[in-house]
Amino acid sequence: MMEIKQSPANVLLMGGDGRMYYTAEALAADGCRVMLWGQSEEGSVASWTQMITQANRLILPIPLTRDGVNLFAPNLKNPPALADLLLMLRAGQVVAAGNAPEWFADEVREKGCLLIDYGSSEGYAVPNALATAEGAIALAIEHTKMVLANSRALVLGFGRIGKQLCRLLCAMGVKVTVCARKEADRVYARTMGCDSLPFAMMGNALGRQEMVFNTVPRRLMGADEFARMSEDAVFFDLAPIYDGSEDERIIRCPSLPYRFAPKTAGILVHGCVRDLLDGKGEEA
Repeated sequence: MMEIKQSPANVLLMGGDGRMYYTAEALAADGCRVMLWGQSEEGSVASWTQMITQANRLILPIPLTRDGVNLFAPNLKNPPALADLLLMLRAGQVVAAGNAPEWFADEVREKGCLLIDYGSSEGYAVPNALATAEGAIALAIEHTKMVLANSRALVLGFGRIGKQLCRLLCAMGVKVTVCARKEADRVYARTMGCDSLPFAMMGNALGRQEMVFNTVPRRLMGADEFARMSEDAVFFDLAPIYDGSEDERIIRCPSLPYRFAPKTAGILVHGCVRDLLDGKGEEA
């Protein structure tokens, strides 16, 4: 019986940061024809509008956008607008993006394309949380004045990232207190060897900490709360939602997986998109 070979996929990776290079490398190893655009000014001379017509799969960054208007492409002075990108899509293309706004997802589907939001899948979120927690600890070592063992840390939030961060901090001998909304999460934290508090009691714990890690994507700290922190304490904003101008002790921590583990971050995107295309996950 004659073997029928499928044509290799033509994949365009647009925007994003350096993790896209490792995603592209892994896709090429799968046998895909890979095009890269928008990871640097020098590498973006070619027209993306022409490249997108040649691709049957389009991989966009995580996050897809930071300002809600333009593609996340931190190395470009003038990244393309999402509206312009949508105009170039054609029916039948597969579009993979990280944390796409609902309006963008709806427009992609209206164009007759398959949308995969890999940022919302557990296959991405769980290992990405571990990489984020490791990056946070690397920053803590860099920005604090003492060894982490026997120091005190307050972790705000006990989601995927909060759990991984507490686990690693406890293993390093840090005395961890967790602020969590749910009683079940506070109980879980205590089984890990952490102290735990509801957010209403957060202010009582701030003054005793050398480090505060925020994993909650909403503002819990204001001027009064920062005033309760000790002078040498450092606030690591993993969300990040604070602009850094509110207090000199704030360390903004965006894109930690890329900053500290770009190869792992890129391979993670590749593996998640591949599994979703193979039917091992769910479309957004």
